[in-house]
Amino acid sequence: MLHLIYSYVIYIYICVIANYIKIVNKMNANKNKKLVLSLIKDDLINSKLNIGLSNLGLQPELYLLGLSDTVFLLMGIKDDEKGETLFEHYLELRKKVETVDITKSYGELEQLANEIYNELLILKK
Repeated sequence: MLHLIYSYVIYIYICVIANYIKIVNKMNANKNKKLVLSLIKDDLINSKLNIGLSNLGLQPELYLLGLSDTVFLLMGIKDDEKGETLFEHYLELRKKVETVDITKSYGELEQLANEIYNELLILKK
């Protein structure tokens, strides 16, 4: 049953990502930023879910959605040594979501997404 739920969630996210990628070709830089921030927030929520499931003794790592790959693609971060270093930094920053209580407010989540976005922008140069 849990596997079916994971599969459904992954299917939905894949459809959403595909639509995001189609739309981004028509957007200007400001809208692109909003899209990337939205994907980062989605990645943070998915990561928080996976952390919680892992804490329950389940093995959810197979169900990470890989949204970070799309974030890096949209931000123009290359898949090279520097990109790998940025990806490792992204994963470290993403761990901060564990302390965010999204049941109370999305403000902290948005703040973390902005922090990650801004750090990636600075470090990719």
